[in-house]
Amino acid sequence: MQDLHDRAKVEIQARYDRMAKAELTGAGSFEPVGRAKHYFRARKLQAALALGSFPAGGRLLEIGCSVGQFSFPLARLGYQVCGMDLSSNSVEVATQRAQAQELTGLTFVVGDAELLSRFPTDGFDGIVSFSTLRYVNNLSNALVEVYRVLKPGARAVIDFPNRWCPWFYLKPWLGSEPHPHDHWFSEGALRKLFAQAGFRDVQVRHLLFTPTVAPDRALRVFQGMDWIGERLPLVRRLAGIIMVGARKP
Repeated sequence: MQDLHDRAKVEIQARYDRMAKAELTGAGSFEPVGRAKHYFRARKLQAALALGSFPAGGRLLEIGCSVGQFSFPLARLGYQVCGMDLSSNSVEVATQRAQAQELTGLTFVVGDAELLSRFPTDGFDGIVSFSTLRYVNNLSNALVEVYRVLKPGARAVIDFPNRWCPWFYLKPWLGSEPHPHDHWFSEGALRKLFAQAGFRDVQVRHLLFTPTVAPDRALRVFQGMDWIGERLPLVRRLAGIIMVGARKP
């Protein structure tokens, strides 16, 4: 079982090292970002800040920072951000970008979401993680570590794919490349896992019906679907993302 666990990490690390390598070698950028993906990320960040209520200028840890897609906006808002990722190539790209933009209060390190031993207990004013812990084999272990490195009273905000969203079942039929070792969750399962890790005041938001691959010409239609769907209780349960905000007592 441990061998399978380790192999999963190697495969995920290799995937993102490969994606970041093009930018390191000058062969291209890490990824194209169209209007839909930009909107998708902006909505996630907005929701995370609302759930997190992080103190101004606070020290935040971002788990699974990739090349800094969320780290940079957080730093520009005045937070002291430490971005951590399993992929060393991604961390190097993010570091180079930060140096080029002369951003302060922003650092990047290589690390494992299930083993945050490089960070002290009670060390952060908040933790965020976007589209990362969905790939962790032992989410319980990861949440225990997240809990440990948070300061008492601080909040973690983490998003997950909603197992009841039809989009995830349609993607393979539409030619979307499957991501290795992906896990989908229900709200009930997430509430239980966060409570078992010690978190309290667990808040949940269902958001986004817009896929990141939505064509630019249809984006306004998808945005309208988000606005309506997220306000209808039964429809909202089918949204793509479950974002969880929880406090360490």
